[in-house]
Amino acid sequence: MKQKVSIKTLYLIGIIGAGLILLAIGSTYAMFTASIVIDNPISLSSSLSSTSEVIETVDVLVESGEVKTVRLYVSNTTNTDLKYGSWYVSDNDDIIVGVSSDSNDPPVGTILREGSVSTSGSDTKIVTVVVKNTSSFSANVSLGVSASEDSIVISDEWTPIIDVINSSDGSYTVSIKVKFGDLVSDVYTQTVLSGASVSPVAISGNSSYPLYLGTTCTNSQNANVNVSSSGSVEQVSIGLNSVSSDTVCIVSFYTGSYVVRLDVNYSGGEFIENYLTQAVANGNNFNASVTNKYPGTYHYCNTKCTNGQNAVVTNLDPDANPINYSFPVTDHTVCTVNFSTDYCFQ
Repeated sequence: MKQKVSIKTLYLIGIIGAGLILLAIGSTYAMFTASIVIDNPISLSSSLSSTSEVIETVDVLVESGEVKTVRLYVSNTTNTDLKYGSWYVSDNDDIIVGVSSDSNDPPVGTILREGSVSTSGSDTKIVTVVVKNTSSFSANVSLGVSASEDSIVISDEWTPIIDVINSSDGSYTVSIKVKFGDLVSDVYTQTVLSGASVSPVAISGNSSYPLYLGTTCTNSQNANVNVSSSGSVEQVSIGLNSVSSDTVCIVSFYTGSYVVRLDVNYSGGEFIENYLTQAVANGNNFNASVTNKYPGTYHYCNTKCTNGQNAVVTNLDPDANPINYSFPVTDHTVCTVNFSTDYCFQ
């Protein structure tokens, strides 16, 4: 998405946001007149044609565990050599942004006047930027290039692109996080080569969330998980083999669990005790299905549960098969699923 921001607005933002960061590369902004094209790879194309107070950006949505490459194409059509700098801003702190090691040009430098080519540069720059999202949430990232004759002033909310991300070594970022209830925290982050392993990382529950619930990893990465106990608190050791992409793994703990048992009763006929038993983490939903063994003869009637538990059928129909359940669990309970030769809902 193309955005144009006047320098007056930038100064106002800087004052409100507690000042401006000075980059030692110039003070008069150059006008960017070319269009922005979003494709694969994403790119920003700009032609510097005057010294008007205007800049442009390109916005990129990066999903959890995703890596995107953005190429910044910048050409100078003025009769003045210009200095330029690349920067970004994001709504997610777990974003890694850097210039690719195989980028044609650096993120900061000098772009010569139109028609000029020398050993020190040219009138066109191609900066390849790599954006990695190591968090468990999507991220919005805005990338931009600013240019001027003297020095560039940017808002303190924007971060200059300085770091180099090596593209030739096939490295990936692995991030392991722990989730207590709804709170997600960082535990471990490491850059590894393609195909390498991550040594086991120990994570323990706490007094409020002592029990291990499960581990999920992005990009179908398999994790080796071993669970042990220390008193009433469970501990997890998690490692990864053959890392093939940037990966985020979340290890979740919960406060406790309730046991839900389903019995099935065919009125006047068969009774199936303990059709299934499932442990449900406190605060989670019980999700299960019951198949009618005698469709056409028996029809779903109702479900009765102990301890005041209310069973919710998501496809309530006497001839639905299977019967699907999804409901929050508040106590240990035994539910009896009743089928009848008559049509009934009670």
